[in-house]
Amino acid sequence: MTDTIGQRQLAAIVFTDVAGFSSKTEAEEEKTLHRVKDDLKLLTSLSAVHNGKVVKTTGDGLLISFA
Repeated sequence: MTDTIGQRQLAAIVFTDVAGFSSKTEAEEEKTLHRVKDDLKLLTSLSAVHNGKVVKTTGDGLLISFA
């Protein structure tokens, strides 16, 4: 990973994804979407506590960077 000046920076990258999201949504759409929303909110909060930054959301997942 490179910062704005172009110097290298060590980072840990985390990608989350809900396994079986499509089939779970098909079976119980409202319940699944509510759980995913709650989980993503929790993961976002936890990453912030540990100086992480959500780089991208994918609907049912997150890409998080920890410097």
